[in-house]
Amino acid sequence: MSVTPLDILHKDFRRSLRGYREREVQEFLRQIAETLEQALTTSAELREKVQSLERRLLHYEKIEETMQNALVLAQKSAEDTRRGSQKQAEVILADAEQKRQQVLSDAQSRGAEVEREYSELRQQRRRFEMEFRVLLQSHLRMLEDGTDRAAEAPPLPPPEAPQPPVDSPELDAQTEDPRHQSILDWTRLGHREDGAAATDEEEDELPTLNLRGDRALVQ
Repeated sequence: MSVTPLDILHKDFRRSLRGYREREVQEFLRQIAETLEQALTTSAELREKVQSLERRLLHYEKIEETMQNALVLAQKSAEDTRRGSQKQAEVILADAEQKRQQVLSDAQSRGAEVEREYSELRQQRRRFEMEFRVLLQSHLRMLEDGTDRAAEAPPLPPPEAPQPPVDSPELDAQTEDPRHQSILDWTRLGHREDGAAATDEEEDELPTLNLRGDRALVQ
């Protein structure tokens, strides 16, 4: 059974002939009661402080738990973000590599196609030059044969009185036009002076022949 300071102060003792002095006993009991009251007060204060500290500790523990959960969540979010960014970067790099390969393949295919077309055009040009050279040589031979036959023909009767010459600027211009002389140069087209075949670079430097109506013009 617990004893309070009031119990000590109001405690009654039986008297005897040879007992203690009542005043001293009462004073001592009063001191004991005061000491006990102070001890109880201190104990209550300490108990309150302990409870307050326990409440604060519980609060801090909850804060710590919340912070730990937030830290774990942040770490998980950062890891997810890192993985997502890495995966996205890998996808972008793979797509860029695929596009690069496609562009390279298209460029190579187009380059091969252009090279093939260029080769075909050069072959067509050579065939045309050969055919045209043969045609020119054939016409020159025909002209030479006609000249020889004209020389072997019997003399013509004396001509009548000559008519006054008629000036023809167009005929003179055609005779003096160097392009007509250039047509004859096409008989040697594709060959050097020593008879060897001309190179591709030399062929590119040859004049261009345009056919307009019944006249061949060399540019």
